[in-house]
Amino acid sequence: MGTAADITRRIFQAYNDRDLDGMLASVNPDVQDTLPGGQLISGREEMRAHEQQEWESFPDARVEVRQVIDEGSMAVAEYIWAATNTGPLTLPDGSTLPATGKRIELPCVTVVEVKDGLVAAERSYWDMMEAFQQLGLLPATATA
Repeated sequence: MGTAADITRRIFQAYNDRDLDGMLASVNPDVQDTLPGGQLISGREEMRAHEQQEWESFPDARVEVRQVIDEGSMAVAEYIWAATNTGPLTLPDGSTLPATGKRIELPCVTVVEVKDGLVAAERSYWDMMEAFQQLGLLPATATA
């Protein structure tokens, strides 16, 4: 089992290894995963589909964990998500955009709640405006 931080690190390692079964083995069958914009992924099968689609859009995606803070049944992870968009982007509404070919590096935070040794809920945070700017889908903001 391990602590919430151990489970969180194990999931990130499985992500980097493209071990989807390993990732899903650490989450509750009814896991609730909330992404920016309020997108909710409910259950292992939706999580499987989401991760597969993400890896099709960003086949070289990697997570570089900066720190994981353990607080009992919860952990907070700060990390950099880096990837190159070489496949179609599927938007939350199901529409798709062609690959941009752009490299993206985003600072992210995920709050993980563990119950009975499995992840019951995740809430992830990153700046969607920055993501779209790095992908070339929005103009970059001017700096003074």
